Amino acid sequence: MYPEHPLNDPAVVALKSEQPDVNIMPAELRCLLMEISLMGLGCGLHAEAFQLLQLLRAMEPGAAYPLLGLSQFYMLNNEIEEAERLLSELALRQDLLGTPFLRMTQALQALGAQILQTRQVEAT
Repeated sequence: MYPEHPLNDPAVVALKSEQPDVNIMPAELRCLLMEISLMGLGCGLHAEAFQLLQLLRAMEPGAAYPLLGLSQFYMLNNEIEEAERLLSELALRQDLLGTPFLRMTQALQALGAQILQTRQVEAT
């Protein structure tokens, strides 16, 4: 279901649980990796972008930005329901109230709803 990639190994995700609760990666590097993953999505490097997003999510489970990137990945891979699940999770977060991040989440939710509606019309 998900792209094959060496970083898809469960050991990569398990590394987070073995680390102490300190940021093992500087914020600037996490931001750069997020930007690279989004550029990868835009350039069709979906497997690589997915792996970067999963790594960022594992390194910082409470962060919202990897979820937003993953929702974009799922939308691009025609997995709208999974994208909608992540976006709904983000939309309920109190720490995002009044932020541009929440507005972006809501815009993607609207797009996902429009895609699902179009699917239903085409199916009839």
